[in-house]
Amino acid sequence: MVLSSSVAIAQVVCAEPSEVERLRAENARLTARVHQLEAENARLAGQGSSPLAAALEQTATESVQDEVDHAAGVTTTVTTPSELARPDGGRTRQWFTLRAARRDGQPGATDGVTLVIETANTSGAYRRATDLHLSMDGAAHDLRIADYRSEPITAGRTSVQVGERETVVVSVPADVLARMAEAHEVRGTLGPLSFRLTPAQLAAVRVFRQRIGA
Repeated sequence: MVLSSSVAIAQVVCAEPSEVERLRAENARLTARVHQLEAENARLAGQGSSPLAAALEQTATESVQDEVDHAAGVTTTVTTPSELARPDGGRTRQWFTLRAARRDGQPGATDGVTLVIETANTSGAYRRATDLHLSMDGAAHDLRIADYRSEPITAGRTSVQVGERETVVVSVPADVLARMAEAHEVRGTLGPLSFRLTPAQLAAVRVFRQRIGA
């Protein structure tokens, strides 16, 4: 009888997994479930961002226009002026535009790309500025100011000047434009102005570069 009981106990022990084995099996099951949930979450996140990304690219495409001068045989590709944002997201009342002119029948050949910054009222803040400092994903480039213009703002019907509208023009080399188009973050400094390009502006830079074939 004792022998029969011993055999029965031995059979039970052999038939049931140990506690360690059970915990290992449960851990493996939970790990597999976590991986499954992470994959599902990534899939859903991708689906959620796709419409937004598509809308962003559509808006960027519409913001890049071609101005054709048939008489001169020149096509100028230009982005719609968009307001620069401070690094903290605040407004600047200063707008930037990209421009590139090319002779018709000469795709990819431009007279150079210019970045234009126009202000609403900056009271001569950029009169003595010499360079635009850009940082693209941490890579720094200083671009020489090619042209500067100023328009006085007067009060009412008087000739008293109360401010200035300034325009700063910077030449952008092809390699710098390429870095701007490929960068995830672009920041700039011009005199007292610090700014960052928004995702919409970066999308416009990409479309602009594709349009001019640079």
